[in-house]
Amino acid sequence: DMRGNIRFSLRGGSRSEESFYEAWYITADESGFFYMVNVVRDLDTGAMTKEEIRRYRPDGVFDRTLRVYRYLSLEKPGSFDTSGRLLSPKADSGKIRYLYKASEELVYVMEIDIASGTESVMMTLPSGINPVDAVYFPDSIAVTDRSGRLLRITRQGVIREERRSGGLFIPGPIDADATGTIYIADLGTHRIMKSGKDGISPLLTPALLESQHPGGREPLFRSLTADSEGTVFTVDESNNRIVRRDSSDGKISIVNRVRISPKTVWLRISLVVAAAGKPRLITAAMIK
Repeated sequence: DMRGNIRFSLRGGSRSEESFYEAWYITADESGFFYMVNVVRDLDTGAMTKEEIRRYRPDGVFDRTLRVYRYLSLEKPGSFDTSGRLLSPKADSGKIRYLYKASEELVYVMEIDIASGTESVMMTLPSGINPVDAVYFPDSIAVTDRSGRLLRITRQGVIREERRSGGLFIPGPIDADATGTIYIADLGTHRIMKSGKDGISPLLTPALLESQHPGGREPLFRSLTADSEGTVFTVDESNNRIVRRDSSDGKISIVNRVRISPKTVWLRISLVVAAAGKPRLITAAMIK
């Protein structure tokens, strides 16, 4: 919750005799339900056998599986950024949207209607885009790709590269607020960037974080989420903490007062703002 108290909702690393699950992506809707992309691996070889999109109730109880992709063979990946073919799920207004990487050259933007379970293809990304993360708008999507670009792509396939006044080195996860302003975790420069009408500019830097919260190692902002007004929450993996940057006054605060484990790896983070409840953060973490 916003006071930094931590509660385990569920443990995603369940194991059987043949396989085990890894929770790589997480997102939540306005009702407090949350959704995870689970990668299922063979225990002996480490090879991926399938990927699932699972829905959980606000209390952490499993609700149902929305989609399953099975694979005959897939090499064991080297990092979680390329862990599978289901990328960037985002839940909103009764739908969940995500990227399906059918091949290196073919990436679909998919949409699932949560109530009916029906799935459709929203659009196909133009060739030459190797996505890292995406955020979805009614008429377009914004994508960070591995060549250091932030792209806006319409449903008709028109590509516009966002102005790079601040520069991006290794752009990672992104999110957007209600005005369409996009926030990017730049893994290469250890900064949170903001993309608006004036181009791309730094929002949260190591120097700024150090000035308000001295001590600790150089931050690594691995994941982020933003609320409708532009308050940003980001995972600082280097220091095992969740950092908040307030949109109204720029104040930076540390959300989680309690550390689960010194070797916790926070994988993904999502903000839940339920209509009938208080805001809270949902995170997928690997506890070593």
